[in-house]
Amino acid sequence: EFDAQGLILKICRAFLERERGAKQKELGNAQGLVTAQLGREIAQLTMDIKMLQQGWEKAELLLRTLAE
Repeated sequence: EFDAQGLILKICRAFLERERGAKQKELGNAQGLVTAQLGREIAQLTMDIKMLQQGWEKAELLLRTLAE
């Protein structure tokens, strides 16, 4: 069970890191209000990634949200 949880966390983290990378790229070409929105989204993705790094118990709520 522990190995499966680690794999799930790894996959989710990779997904969120790709999303953050795409938004950071997008941020380079953004202007105005879009810049602020992308900044907030990048900050949220960063917090989510950090939560996944804390292990299964901390990340479980986030994982349920991602699954929906």
